[in-house]
Amino acid sequence: VAMAQDLGDQNSELWAYAGLVTACGDAGLITDVDEALAAHTRHAEALKFPRHTWFNHLLRSSRACVAGRFEEAFALADAALAIGDTDLEQEAWFVHAAQQMATHLAAGTAQQAIDLAVLCTERLDPAVPLQGLAAQLMLSAGRVEAASKVFFGLNDLRDGNAHFWQKGNLNTLGTVGAALEDRRFTPELYRSLLPMAGQFHNFAAWSTMHDHVLGALASVLDRPDDADRFLERAVNGHRRIGAPEFEVRSLVEWSRARFRVDDHRRAEDLRHTALRLAAERGYPHHVAAAEALPDHSWQGE
Repeated sequence: VAMAQDLGDQNSELWAYAGLVTACGDAGLITDVDEALAAHTRHAEALKFPRHTWFNHLLRSSRACVAGRFEEAFALADAALAIGDTDLEQEAWFVHAAQQMATHLAAGTAQQAIDLAVLCTERLDPAVPLQGLAAQLMLSAGRVEAASKVFFGLNDLRDGNAHFWQKGNLNTLGTVGAALEDRRFTPELYRSLLPMAGQFHNFAAWSTMHDHVLGALASVLDRPDDADRFLERAVNGHRRIGAPEFEVRSLVEWSRARFRVDDHRRAEDLRHTALRLAAERGYPHHVAAAEALPDHSWQGE
């Protein structure tokens, strides 16, 4: 940013601010994200260059989704597409699809985007990492068979596919693999995600922690101590950056992990916290998920 300012290069300065938003998002530095995003917005509005305006709308859409402002997130994504349809075409459609699916997942309205998810799996090359997100949305909408087909199909194509190993794709496929309780591919997904522990997921709604997925995978792979460590960090990390939906999502997953090892007392404590927060914040999909956890009628010893 400083170098671009010294040169008086406004175009490079905007890209530098965009990179700063992304880098701070990866690190969970939410105050720095907001400062960089505010600067990006000011300069984009002043420069009025379509690509920068398009990207600014997408960054703000992600930020709104993380904060739980879903209607704002949808509106900004649509505004970005309106610009991109004219100037960017295929790239704009791809990124808009990612943002819409990520926001529908967070908002608990996955069923409304199921046609978009199916279209992604039919329209895009299997190498494109967006298909992992489409599979995650399918699973959230109850389309288990369709999600399984995408998940196993992508894993069969992983050798020699550089896109497969992108962290965004590993995150979404790890989520699906854990939910399916797959043991064929999840060990490799788990090992590949381990170097990203403590970082945030930079894809569409970028502030989900990789630790959430690592915890879910560790639980499936019979590593309960690791699952505890990762999911606790995910809950605390999401709370720290002000990501209310992601915090509840991780609480539900943590409760599931404790039920899996028959730690009923801790599982119930986590489930009740998730239920309370989901009800207070208006997340009926997480209320339903928490209520569906096993043994939730247990009354203690």
